[in-house]
Amino acid sequence: MDKTEKFQKIIIQYLESVMPEQTQDGEVEYQLVCDTEHHHYQIQKVGWRGDHYIHQTYLHFDIKSGKVWIQENRTEREVGEELLELGIPKSDIVIGLQPPALRPLTGYAMA
Repeated sequence: MDKTEKFQKIIIQYLESVMPEQTQDGEVEYQLVCDTEHHHYQIQKVGWRGDHYIHQTYLHFDIKSGKVWIQENRTEREVGEELLELGIPKSDIVIGLQPPALRPLTGYAMA
């Protein structure tokens, strides 16, 4: 298994394990979206709460140039640390949601 396949498997398993429970009212749902061809992986929050439409990215990862990019994290989870525990090296994780100038301060890969 090459590095991209390994990372893809880890990311999908991770997203499945942290997928929030569906809301009781059934009006807002969480959707797991995995584009294994282009390497985009997300949990989306979609639906209606009263007359307010919700469409929000809850978690978003990409695999680019052999690295896992954390593009969005609207959770309280330490996603980078959790990916480390699952076997993705720190040198292969980019905190993409941080400005490029601040990435060196994260302790993760720069790009």
